[in-house]
Amino acid sequence: MPVPSIGLLTRVFSWSFDVRDTYGASADADSAPTYSIFEHETTTAIVTGTMAKLGSNTGFYTEEITLAAASGFELYHTYLLRISWTYNSKDYNKTYAFLVLGAIAALDESGGGSYPVSTADMKLHLKIESGETDDDALIDTLLGAATKYCEEFQHRSYITQTRYQYYDEFPLMFSVPYPPLIAVTTIIYINTDGDPVELDTGEYRVDIKNEPGRITEAYNSTWPATRAITNAVVLTYTAGYGTSADVPKPVKAAIKLLVGHWYEHREAVSDIPIQILPQAVSALLWPERTDIL
Repeated sequence: MPVPSIGLLTRVFSWSFDVRDTYGASADADSAPTYSIFEHETTTAIVTGTMAKLGSNTGFYTEEITLAAASGFELYHTYLLRISWTYNSKDYNKTYAFLVLGAIAALDESGGGSYPVSTADMKLHLKIESGETDDDALIDTLLGAATKYCEEFQHRSYITQTRYQYYDEFPLMFSVPYPPLIAVTTIIYINTDGDPVELDTGEYRVDIKNEPGRITEAYNSTWPATRAITNAVVLTYTAGYGTSADVPKPVKAAIKLLVGHWYEHREAVSDIPIQILPQAVSALLWPERTDIL
């Protein structure tokens, strides 16, 4: 497995390396390869270490680290991973570049206004007194699940959030899923040399009036060539209606119905026939459902 060209801040970054002899066959290094990670165009390593051999596999070494801010990793920065090893008393090294992006933003599952429907409003719908808190954790969990269900059903974003889309190459036109599109943060691609490059904003146009939003080449511009690898183009954007107050009322009504249904029917099996979902949920969500192209 080659070194990934993209890592996610706060997440584990894993890679492997295969040492080979002069004939191209796998071979054990004289000692385990070491690695150093530098921010692009700097000379001081922010992370160093030694890779571990994977079982009895000849010449195959692996390592994983967490891309933590405390270690010096920053969002949208490029880093160089330098692997050094010795084979037959001769020193070798190889350098790889990778870009750090953010993990997909998730709504705060503690509730408290992070969802379109607050815990207090949900308890009012369920006719639970505000002072009764025994089921608050359950209600918060159901609110998170219901919000996710409704977003996936409509293919929409509710509370403003950061999203990422990955492409193997530049499409003729980006049809940006999970509207409403607010703005494009970055478009980063891996060029033919294998280096991450941020596309200049003057090279493309963003249409937020249509749903889904669209991104096209600017006039007299063409998409740059990319390396023939998976996920060579990364689109980072913000989407959503805004705060919970801005989310359409039919969505909030659907979430309340769904949570109410799950709250009353907590088991998958019952002696009383029950619907999987209230029909009103689909009826409320369907008119604003979008297609993922």
